[in-house]
Amino acid sequence: MDRRDKLIEAGVALASELSLSALLQRIVDLAVEITEARYGALGVLGPDGRLAEFITAGITEEEREAIGDPPVGRGILGLLMKEARPIRISDISAHPSSVGFPKHHPRMTSLLGTPIVSHGNVFGDLYLTDKHGGTGFTTQDEEAIVVLAAQASVAIENAHLYEETRRREAWLDGVREIATAILAGASTDESLRLIARRARELVGADLATIAIPDVTGTQLMILAVDGAHAEELYGSTFPVDGFQLSGVGSEIVVPLVGKEGAFGTLQAANLHGGRTFGPDDVRLLETFADQAALAFGYSRAQEERRRIARDLHDGVAQELAFVARRARRMALETGDRGLDQIVAAAERGLTESRRQLAALTQPLDEPLDTALARAVEEVAARDGANVELDLMPGVRVGYEAREVLIRIACEAVSNAIRHAHPRAIRVRLTGGDTVRLTVVDDGVGFDPASVLPGPGSGFGLTSMRERAESLGAKFRLDSRPRAGTEVEVVLG
Repeated sequence: MDRRDKLIEAGVALASELSLSALLQRIVDLAVEITEARYGALGVLGPDGRLAEFITAGITEEEREAIGDPPVGRGILGLLMKEARPIRISDISAHPSSVGFPKHHPRMTSLLGTPIVSHGNVFGDLYLTDKHGGTGFTTQDEEAIVVLAAQASVAIENAHLYEETRRREAWLDGVREIATAILAGASTDESLRLIARRARELVGADLATIAIPDVTGTQLMILAVDGAHAEELYGSTFPVDGFQLSGVGSEIVVPLVGKEGAFGTLQAANLHGGRTFGPDDVRLLETFADQAALAFGYSRAQEERRRIARDLHDGVAQELAFVARRARRMALETGDRGLDQIVAAAERGLTESRRQLAALTQPLDEPLDTALARAVEEVAARDGANVELDLMPGVRVGYEAREVLIRIACEAVSNAIRHAHPRAIRVRLTGGDTVRLTVVDDGVGFDPASVLPGPGSGFGLTSMRERAESLGAKFRLDSRPRAGTEVEVVLG
């Protein structure tokens, strides 16, 4: 097969390779084959203009380990990086730019090199040394390697596009997995470990850590590690102003930012000699950290809600139940009917605490219609009333708005049951750009001017209006004696 046919075959082979790491090795191997070189290498430039990766052919793993750290771009390698044009050198050691070879490096004499340009910038440089047969590289070798470099440039651009698509998919998968785990009730520790693992995989790092300030705010404690040295790093502490892992080369550190500011750091790192992270890696990890922080903030809020629910159940609810039982017993023993009011108040408090317990154990993003139906049905069941629900499914508002609207609806239903003696009560909810909640009863009705607003106004009605106004919502009360009552809240 002549050289032209080899170049055509090489172009087809490179175009079919989508993995960037495999493609780079393939470029070196084809360059060695086409020019009949003994050794070949491809140096990939990092964002700092130095060599970030160095892929070789013709050198064994044992020889690479004996040589030590890969080159950074000095000497003859630096000459090609600086001039960005093809070069041929018959005797490397005699060239003015030569700085010699490190210990245990194979002896090399002749060199042929050319840059690989992608999107108008030098992506890297292709180096070939020592043509078989002892002859130097020819003009034909140089022409062939320039053609191969042009083919490699196109293939690298395609591989970059494929890699970007794959990374976006991995980003989406990572965010989705974290959100799913948190919604399923994963603990804070489990959530942090998952975030660290997905971050490490996303940028191809050797390790990833998540560090959170301790109670003093002067130390960072590593609470999650994935990858190299995980066991020895977990639980380690570092000064906030001097956080640095030992034994690592390239690293990225981004903040984890919640609603109240930064609460920790996410770090991805490669060990010494590993790949240098580029700007794309930094941007990818930053956006991932933003989403992970939101999910983690949700997880911490859920844990805090569960803690409050436990305290409410073990404290307030238990005390209210005790008060209700004791007051009821005293009323029976003494015949004092005034104690009935204490029993009723304690039971109302107990019912409300149970409603709060139910709300606290539900997800923060539970739809309004679901939570509203549960709360209103509890009020209706407690008072033995008939309440018709007409709720649009899937209506979502923020947690605070959801709780306020539920309280208003329950207050309106409770008021109707206790004061209006209705035959029917209807709760209606519609959503969209505007959320509209209405509670209508066919009870005895009243004159709103007599109770709202002004001194001596009914606490329940005043409370409903103030709650609605706290959301910036419109509150409307329409009632007439013997004509029923309608309460409406419009949000949005």
